[in-house]
Amino acid sequence: MDKANAEWAKDIPCKNITIYGFCKYENDGCIFNHGSTKANATSPGPKFNAKTASSFTPSKVLNSKNSTSAAIKAEKVAKALTTAVEQPTTSSPLAMKSAPFTASYNPYAANFTPVGSAGTSTPPPASSSHPGFNPYSAPAGINNTGDAPMQSSASFIPGSPAPFAQEAPGRHTNFPSIYPPSHSILQYHLYAPDPPLHLKVPLKANERTPEMLFIPNDIREELLKKNQAALQVFPSGGNLPEIVGDYFGLVPLEFHNRASNKERYQGHQNSLYKVFSNFDGKIYIMRRIHDVKIKESVQIFKPFQDWKKLVNSNVVGVRDAFVTRAFSDSSLCLVHDYYPQSSSLYETHFVSFNPTPITQDLLWSYLVQLCSAIQAAHSFNLAFQNICLDKVIVTGNPGRIKIGDSCLHDILYFQEDTDATKEQQKDFVDLGTLLRDLAAKSTGSQDTDIESLVVDNDFKQVLNYLLEPKSLKTLPELMALFSHKILPVLSSLQTYAEYTESILARELENARLFRLMCKLNFIFGRMESRIDINWSESGEKFPIILFYDYVFHQSDESGKPVMDLTHVLRCLNKLDAGIGEKLMLVTPDEMNCFITSYKELKDLIDSTFRALSQ
Repeated sequence: MDKANAEWAKDIPCKNITIYGFCKYENDGCIFNHGSTKANATSPGPKFNAKTASSFTPSKVLNSKNSTSAAIKAEKVAKALTTAVEQPTTSSPLAMKSAPFTASYNPYAANFTPVGSAGTSTPPPASSSHPGFNPYSAPAGINNTGDAPMQSSASFIPGSPAPFAQEAPGRHTNFPSIYPPSHSILQYHLYAPDPPLHLKVPLKANERTPEMLFIPNDIREELLKKNQAALQVFPSGGNLPEIVGDYFGLVPLEFHNRASNKERYQGHQNSLYKVFSNFDGKIYIMRRIHDVKIKESVQIFKPFQDWKKLVNSNVVGVRDAFVTRAFSDSSLCLVHDYYPQSSSLYETHFVSFNPTPITQDLLWSYLVQLCSAIQAAHSFNLAFQNICLDKVIVTGNPGRIKIGDSCLHDILYFQEDTDATKEQQKDFVDLGTLLRDLAAKSTGSQDTDIESLVVDNDFKQVLNYLLEPKSLKTLPELMALFSHKILPVLSSLQTYAEYTESILARELENARLFRLMCKLNFIFGRMESRIDINWSESGEKFPIILFYDYVFHQSDESGKPVMDLTHVLRCLNKLDAGIGEKLMLVTPDEMNCFITSYKELKDLIDSTFRALSQ
């Protein structure tokens, strides 16, 4: 820093002003630009950085013993704070706290505080204590020390939506917005898609493109969406309880206005939530039945123990069942396995924005999978009694389905002695009704007559068997009608399993190469290595520097950087294997060169890393 000639710094804003709002060296020789009151009022100078500044409110009354410079400092701080609040585009902590969709908001660091109709911050309702840890209710990091409440809504642009719906007096039905919003975190368009088929360059048998080395874009995007859906949380401050039994972080999942079947849950209202377990940390789905009167514990315990034994790939597993008063009533809660981005058959084929077409092969696949679920349940002397379009969910491709809401019917309609055969016969009728509705939807017809459906004769024969009212149906007789259709379904599922296994093989070495790159970066470029003689050109560790440049800092004859992914992967794989192949490493001035092997480099890197970790 040239303090003798200070002209170069007169236009550079002082960092102390930016960070703290004032510079205590302003009158003691600081050569940077501190601005003036007049300049700040007329020209846009450096503004208060609310991201890095601490949040505090200056005292209203200054001590009479303070000097004049202290008063000037406090005045500058107050003006900087006022400027930051008046700017709607400033990303202040209060703005992040009250903005409806802010990508930088961290729900694990601060509570979400709803904004009342008057614009002032209203504290969230007090929650009951619980020994389980809830990461979504960590104490807030912004404290208001002033006498007057700080206006958290001052940073909103006029006309922008409020962070929560404004509740009228007496209404407590609004939920806060889900964090993160579905469009604010994962930017899928930033990943380059595969080029169209007519633009793809023909490749030889031994040639590869970078896309072939990694997971395909469609599968990667699908998995990313599932991860995002699984990790979405509700900010604290709504009217949902923070903890229900051993579960926390409730996220409502059903927002449609479609009227539910009142006969399904004995006329009780029901809700569906995604929850996080305090017991194992996993994510589950919880069905809540409102205001249920449970007379005896055996009404819950016996059905739950029976259904817990059922393990099948086409049945959603039940994990827990209990009664709670956390919702201010006696609610029955059933916890099942959670499958992100899954939807019911009704949503997939009937009301979706882009409904999946129903083909004959898809109908056969559904039939085979549902028969597998029925066979598993009937073998334990159980019955679903809820096989319908709303309770069968689609969890993935190619048409993988599962029957959900198991065990719930047995609890609500609990009886010690039940006719299992009669209940199992209802499963066959429900299966036939579901398949008939799907077959009718495939042609867009409202006619439910089996003979008018545009399906093959084998499928019509299956429907006639299932919907025959007086016959006693058995699973062996049913499967005998379409046994020749089971093998193609099995073949398609196995083909898809082999395809996903081949995709997984592409990612097999990623973790190994990632660990190797971490090891290289741990030992390369450290501050202490700049003064260590072992890292100099005559030192024993200098080949590590040359190898790092050889892998990542290649340049062509014109000095243009070369970014060859194949070269990087080849060198790292050879280094990790420690082969005896020789390579020549050249210094940047091209005056010296070293000839060494990958095995020697690997031993040198391992010994350096061990010395660093000891």
